[in-house]
Amino acid sequence: MANWVAEKRVEHAERAKFYRNLRMMKTRRYAISKAMFALQVSLHAARQQVLHVDERNPWAGQGKAKNADERRFCSLVDEVLDLCGTAESAVYAAATEWDTFAKAKIYYTTEDAA
Repeated sequence: MANWVAEKRVEHAERAKFYRNLRMMKTRRYAISKAMFALQVSLHAARQQVLHVDERNPWAGQGKAKNADERRFCSLVDEVLDLCGTAESAVYAAATEWDTFAKAKIYYTTEDAA
């Protein structure tokens, strides 16, 4: 009987430690996902600003840039737009993944000796 009680206490302590560690991990991941979602919003705002610059660009459109500086400016704006879009989608995907894990239900299980 004493061994059974001791085993149950050990099992209870292991289970408590598992859930304590899981709670800390999920809290950290949720905080990271919130920060990543905020970063995604900032990237979206940056992309909108670059689009605004592109719309105000007098050389926008095919063939309107006359010299090398104008063509270089147009190519840099296009490159920044592509980079902002790629970064925004990558950060959103990563934030969603971290948030999904933080909200997932995870249960403590033990292996039964056969």
